[in-house]
Amino acid sequence: MFFASPKINRISKHLESTLAAICQDQWAYYLTVIGSAASIQYRDHLQAPVDKEAIFNTYAIFREKEHFSWRVPMDDMNEIYYYKVLNAQKQYEFYSELLSKARFINEELQKKEPDCELIINTARDIERSKMTVPSVFSGEPIDINVGMSLGGNIFVDFFAGLGGLIYAPIMGFVGILCITPYCLGYSGYCGSPTFFLDTANYLCNSAFQAMRSVVFPVAMMYSAYTTNSYNPFTKGEVKRSVEGIISLVEDLQKQAELCELTV
Repeated sequence: MFFASPKINRISKHLESTLAAICQDQWAYYLTVIGSAASIQYRDHLQAPVDKEAIFNTYAIFREKEHFSWRVPMDDMNEIYYYKVLNAQKQYEFYSELLSKARFINEELQKKEPDCELIINTARDIERSKMTVPSVFSGEPIDINVGMSLGGNIFVDFFAGLGGLIYAPIMGFVGILCITPYCLGYSGYCGSPTFFLDTANYLCNSAFQAMRSVVFPVAMMYSAYTTNSYNPFTKGEVKRSVEGIISLVEDLQKQAELCELTV
């Protein structure tokens, strides 16, 4: 079946992994601002049950990998706590829903006879998805959508890469400080060998982000490989991936129809 195409599978898996990373980041940040375990709204993005009480009662720096936030802890006195929590919760819900749809596309692609119309419609649902979240400063409604996920855009990646080159060594130092708590069983992730490997990977990815943003032909080739688009200038990775899936499935669908007509 033509849906065994490595290109479509590669792009759809890249979409899922990209959304999984965004969702994990939103989830971990959400956990840092929530006020109680009972208030945690878990959307099953990990596809496994979680112990909300255990997570909430563990210091953020000592949490397991899937609940660990890599964000720099920053507090703004102008932020309103209620809206800050609601904003984080809504963004987590938005990306967890997108992730579930991306997983559905991959599951459908693995079937012997995948439903191409269903795949296209699901991809378009992702593309059109939006959610209204409150401003953390005033509560004013803000619409977020797939187009706002700008990771993979060379301009955003350049600054993200430079920031990562500075931040990764800092996190490495934090990991060194957490080696003892990890060995004593207090830390589930920070200070572990896995943490240092992930920090090294983060450093390398940051260097690659910055490099391909400067040498933009490399960014174009990488974008074509991962999303089927040579345009890393005006769109983010998620939007390009979705558009790539829709385009490829539609093309293959047309080819299949032509084959049926010529038989």
